[in-house]
Amino acid sequence: MSEDDNAYIRSQLDLSRTLTEAGDALSAIQILKIAVSSFPDVPIIYQYLGMSYIGASDFENAIKCFEKAIDLHSEYPDPWFNLGTIHEDEYSDYSNALRCYKKCIALSEGKLSQQALQRINNLADFM
Repeated sequence: MSEDDNAYIRSQLDLSRTLTEAGDALSAIQILKIAVSSFPDVPIIYQYLGMSYIGASDFENAIKCFEKAIDLHSEYPDPWFNLGTIHEDEYSDYSNALRCYKKCIALSEGKLSQQALQRINNLADFM
């Protein structure tokens, strides 16, 4: 991938994050769908698209995006964390949430791993 491609992808990710955080997840989704059509093998685009779908309360499409990101790069911890969050918060599917958080911890260090561990500790109340 060229330096220009990387710069384009980064600009679209930044714009989508800004839009989603501002409450305009639908615009972010449209921007990221265009990015995905140009770069269908870049997992971080699917990660961001999944986050935008969460912002739009479209959890089924968010799950599909996170699963696609994992399919493209199975060692990418962020989509595992986000899948766990959806399973826990939206579907009360604590066993799948636990599975996803454990995978996230196995793949990451630092803040994300700590967040996943905290989520696992919170699940103890429900299991």
